[in-house]
Amino acid sequence: MRRRWFPLLALLPLLIAAPAVRAQAPGTLSYQGVLTDDLGQIVPDGSYGLTFRLYDVAVGGAALFTENQTVTVVRGGFSVVLGLPGGIALPFDRTYYLGIQVGADPEMLPRPRLTASPYALSLRLPYAQTLASASPLISLTNTSGAAELKLGSRLDVGGTNEGRLHVYRPAVADPVVRIVTTFFGGAIWTHEPQGVGYATFQSADAEGEGGYLAVYRNDATQGFAVDGNRNGTQEPRVSIAGSAQSAVFDFTQTGNAAVALPVDAVSAGETLDEAGLAAEHGTSSTAMPSGLGTILSRTITVPGAGYCLVIGSLDVSFSHANGTQSHAHFGVSDDPASLPSNQDVPFLIAPAAATGQYATPVTVHGVFTVAAGSHTFYLLGQELSGAASYADRSLTVLFVPTAYGTVTSTAPNLVAGGGDPAGGVPLSPAEISAERAKGEAFHRARVERELGEMRARLLELQQQLEALGAAHAAAASAKER
Repeated sequence: MRRRWFPLLALLPLLIAAPAVRAQAPGTLSYQGVLTDDLGQIVPDGSYGLTFRLYDVAVGGAALFTENQTVTVVRGGFSVVLGLPGGIALPFDRTYYLGIQVGADPEMLPRPRLTASPYALSLRLPYAQTLASASPLISLTNTSGAAELKLGSRLDVGGTNEGRLHVYRPAVADPVVRIVTTFFGGAIWTHEPQGVGYATFQSADAEGEGGYLAVYRNDATQGFAVDGNRNGTQEPRVSIAGSAQSAVFDFTQTGNAAVALPVDAVSAGETLDEAGLAAEHGTSSTAMPSGLGTILSRTITVPGAGYCLVIGSLDVSFSHANGTQSHAHFGVSDDPASLPSNQDVPFLIAPAAATGQYATPVTVHGVFTVAAGSHTFYLLGQELSGAASYADRSLTVLFVPTAYGTVTSTAPNLVAGGGDPAGGVPLSPAEISAERAKGEAFHRARVERELGEMRARLLELQQQLEALGAAHAAAASAKER
């Protein structure tokens, strides 16, 4: 016998609620109908096996949901609820059709099309609702700990009204993070639990362009601030303010005013390029050695390659006898056993001089090229004839890391027993002019080299910023699409 069905109340969703008050829909469907035979007569009362299927096409296709139920038919009528107990695992985001089969009979045609209950129509997309309520219009709580809401790619907040996004901590009344719109654009504010702001980022400052970032060190005082467009100059300013000292990097200024650091913030040990000093002195009167001997010595440890300016001075005295020559020479050296070629500075009393005590101050100096590490320098002297002594001596060693002109280092001893191979001939005016031009050219070359390095670094930073900006713009454009 072929059976027919007639729906009394077809596919009534159990979500029947006002739009302003929404609950979790149960995910089940109720269905009522009447079974008849081929002649249209109501089938006898009893139990019948029915198979229900859901499709997304009116004819053919594969069943997306199947459920078998034994239903009780009274005077042809029956009523079922589909999807118990776990619900129907379909998104209901398209049109579905219900297929019904009685026992082993073929599935009945046509398949009825599912329709929504009247209140369910308010959930159609795009969804928009405007109400006045003291409570949130939508409140979701996922007790499993998983997310309450997941979006495919984009969330828009605000539009005709200012957008605001607040993030709360448990049991704290005020938000700890606020993402808001301001007169100048967007801003992110973070707060501690009592509502006091401790960090803020704005997409534009008071001038309307250039970002602003501030991190507070207490309830009212900024500890770190970055102003991308200081006073509308298009130049940035970074300030770090502590309780007792501060540092400022202000690119609206030039020279020393562009950087302000705490007192003694930069030491030689930190920069490794500052001048350094070592010195020694003595006062007692001492007889001159007959051979080359050390009068004073001093060691200096330098952080890098550079130059050491070595200056020695002493008071020399001769007990001179008429008819004899009194002769001694002095110099500074990095070798205690040898004087460099330009360091045999003489003190000479001619034989014709009257017998008596002669004294004179002597100062010698030299420039030595050095590498990083420890270096010892010596003030040397030698009595060649006569009887000499010295007193009130001093030795100073100054390290200089950078040359600002041509430096000719003190040469080693090229002549046996000392002596100047050049013969001490003074420079001519032309040679002095050439030396000056050489020093000026060295200075210009150094400045150009340093400026070139700075330009290259600035260009590299600019290219990095441009690449970063392009990447951000591309990402933002992709999100908009």
